[in-house]
Amino acid sequence: LFQAVYHGHSVVFGNYAHIDGIPPYDEFWPDEGRPDPARERDWHAICPDQFPLEIARTVAFGCQPLVTNLTRAHLASDALAPDIAFFLDLARFYHAHRPWLLWGDMLPPATIETAKLDVTCIQRGIFTKPDAIEPFTVPRPAVLHSAWLAPDGQAGLVLINYTRTSQPIHITPPPGYRLNAVADHTLPPRTAHFLKLSQQ
Repeated sequence: LFQAVYHGHSVVFGNYAHIDGIPPYDEFWPDEGRPDPARERDWHAICPDQFPLEIARTVAFGCQPLVTNLTRAHLASDALAPDIAFFLDLARFYHAHRPWLLWGDMLPPATIETAKLDVTCIQRGIFTKPDAIEPFTVPRPAVLHSAWLAPDGQAGLVLINYTRTSQPIHITPPPGYRLNAVADHTLPPRTAHFLKLSQQ
């Protein structure tokens, strides 16, 4: 908190996102609190868009992407490979756009016309038992976005399609800015894009 209040920039690492819906449990913690692995469900199949949504939201808001409890088993999983590839792409995207996402200032957002999706999610802490989990759905835009101003004065728009399908969008730039590109785009699935803006 001190960093955020007394310094112009604060490096924030991601969120508590589980790629498979199963939180870590330390071997030194009490056994009676350990969830039974046999009672776990295939949370990834139940909530296929939750992890990509959480990671996309993290980057769109200027935080460094972070996964909790990522193991070699996850990296070797064919079922999780698309999510891992998307996570790595977003990490590279964040790194390439640090002048905006890390050192820049967030601008008022653009207006993006995009589809709405019902995303199935679970809410889980370390000690949450599998039997206590009730999946729920939340309506979310298919494309997340934010606008940023880098220290050199260059403005830009971040667009992230976290879904498994292509998404058409129409962009109205933030007040006082114009696009250096066309306003209508179709974003491929699980991709991040950066469009430069010019002041009017």
